[in-house]
Amino acid sequence: MHHFTLPPRHAPRGAATLAVTVALFFALLLAVVHVNRNLVFEQRSASHLVHSTQAFEAAEAGLAWLTAQLDSGTRVDSTCQPAIAASATTLRERLLRTDPVDGRIAIATWDDAGTATPLQAACVRNATGWACSCPTSGAPAPGAPTDAATAPAFRIELQALPQPGMLRAVATGCTSLAGDCAPGSSSTADATARVTVDLALLPALKTAPAAALTARDAIAAAAGTVLRNGDIASGGIAAHAGGALAGAQLEGPAGTPASAAGVADDARLATQSEEVFFTSFFASGLASVFDSLFPSDLVSLFGSPDFLSSLAAFLYESLR
Repeated sequence: MHHFTLPPRHAPRGAATLAVTVALFFALLLAVVHVNRNLVFEQRSASHLVHSTQAFEAAEAGLAWLTAQLDSGTRVDSTCQPAIAASATTLRERLLRTDPVDGRIAIATWDDAGTATPLQAACVRNATGWACSCPTSGAPAPGAPTDAATAPAFRIELQALPQPGMLRAVATGCTSLAGDCAPGSSSTADATARVTVDLALLPALKTAPAAALTARDAIAAAAGTVLRNGDIASGGIAAHAGGALAGAQLEGPAGTPASAAGVADDARLATQSEEVFFTSFFASGLASVFDSLFPSDLVSLFGSPDFLSSLAAFLYESLR
């Protein structure tokens, strides 16, 4: 008879392996969560950087636009576009009031429910360019675009300074037409930036002529014309010409003979070109003055620049 012996039964194995595996998976999960947290943080930081850059660049664009408008003599309408209407004004005339006595600058205001609020201008970027609002009264309202994925905006404001001829420009840039860029709006922009710069207004007359009348060529006045300069500090010259003086009665300071009140045949004046003669007294050249007086829209209105050239020549000759 044969006897068979069964092997001893062992306890189940693998529980320790399972525990180690679970621990490893838990550690891996923590690592994934940590990496994902860092990734989310980096994405948010990048998004904030993009938004802040957009807002800052919008504010910088606002300052550049404002400076160009203050330097320009072009009249604009309520959308800040060139206008030829007689009632239209430049943005500088619209936003500023200058005291004719001491040259101090005051900011134009409008009545906001009993509160004097400075006039402002605002622009928003759409798919085709900047759309702006330059109201003569009330808050600017350029209108939110509907055809652009991103629509950065800016709002500009001028502030008076105690120094004559000085003012402060404040430009607020936003990632959208909301928040500080749209007063009264209930929505907020993702980012807002503010840039401030102090500006000085340069006088149109760079150097005041010493004489009451200065001409590059001869002066032939009508009978009965009186030219007078009683200012001793300026030399008391009533007429100064590059050519001959004729027809005018010259009067200088008290006790000065008429012959001493006029300077004729000045070769320095006679040899100057028209451009040099003009810019020696004015801060701008003839070309820039022509552009400020006659916007390009007028050329298309009259069909040809010949009309404007003739008109400009007439005005120039009248002022010579």
